[in-house]
Amino acid sequence: MFFVVVFSLFLLCYTYVGYFALLKILTLFQSPKKLNKDDYFPSVIMLVAAYNEEDCIEEKIENCLSLDYPMTKLSFWFVTDGSNDRTNTIIEKYSNRYSQIKLFYEKERKGKINAIQRVQHHIDSEIVVFTDANSILNIDAIRLITNHFQYEKVAVVAGNKIIISKTKTKAAATLGEGLYWKFENRLKQLESDFDSVIGAAGELFAIRKELWQKIRTDTIIEDFLISVLPILDGYQLVFEPKAMASETASDGVAEELKRKKRIATGSWQACFYLMGSSKFWNQPRFIFQYFSHKFLRLLSPFLMILILLLNVFLIQEGGFWKSLLYLQGIFYFMALCGLVLSSRKVKINLFSVPFYFLMMNYAIMIGTFDYFLGNRKVVWEKSKRL
Repeated sequence: MFFVVVFSLFLLCYTYVGYFALLKILTLFQSPKKLNKDDYFPSVIMLVAAYNEEDCIEEKIENCLSLDYPMTKLSFWFVTDGSNDRTNTIIEKYSNRYSQIKLFYEKERKGKINAIQRVQHHIDSEIVVFTDANSILNIDAIRLITNHFQYEKVAVVAGNKIIISKTKTKAAATLGEGLYWKFENRLKQLESDFDSVIGAAGELFAIRKELWQKIRTDTIIEDFLISVLPILDGYQLVFEPKAMASETASDGVAEELKRKKRIATGSWQACFYLMGSSKFWNQPRFIFQYFSHKFLRLLSPFLMILILLLNVFLIQEGGFWKSLLYLQGIFYFMALCGLVLSSRKVKINLFSVPFYFLMMNYAIMIGTFDYFLGNRKVVWEKSKRL
């Protein structure tokens, strides 16, 4: 029992602190890549899958048209399968004025992966950029991303996801999501410096067209699988921190919980998909990074429960075990305070961070149950944003 608790504690600490620290050490002696910045402009198609986005689609189109990239080399494709609001009407207004803008629509909604793979064979550009309808890019994002494709080994480039708030009051979910992505982006930079980032967020990433592999149409987190599959063939997925995609935080705890739960379900699906490939086991660096960054996080809520339960049995040993149980009690009490404050739209970092961490792990646990019980939906209702 002693060994189980200590080993579980080690895994939990390694997952959220040790892996980051280890990468920091491993990358100390690696020199950064040097990129030319002036004369590399491959052809690009920006692909946006949108479903009932009338509230933000016009802002997205205006943002696309403002990007600092030769418009003769850049096109914008919007796939809006199933949309029944004004999304299509707004896009058509712009497509009639700008030849770079195209609308692809089918009445039936089958999910994002079906939508983007439906138009995949029409794409004739060198680079495909994926971005969400509610994500706003900085003006030089495309130029910064495409610079990395000067290196033949680079197959995918991940952008930097930024969480913003349009309201003065930030609840715990808003604060927690923002801090989470700040940590994730720092980790991605270290992974990129070491070898490859373990997955890109759908808000902004780019891939060489010829390396975009079709995947199963029941895939839940398609952005992750599309972005990592080239790594199994020996290519790299790099991170560009200055190419930023900004979006607002989830509109409260329930919406963030819904999103995280779906990601956890999709992560288990992707896990078994990857480990079922012989290519996966031929990439030792990827195995090390994947298990450190992704797989152990899927186990973390169960490790936390195991540590707490076994600690209760071991408290009679006194000393270390009493202190450990007290520390856990304090942590869970702080998380509870964060929950109460969140319901009142109050932000205090000391309580918001433990609350978000606990909520995230609760979502992973529920998402795990959903996966193994067969509750895996490709089509889902998107989370509301502030």
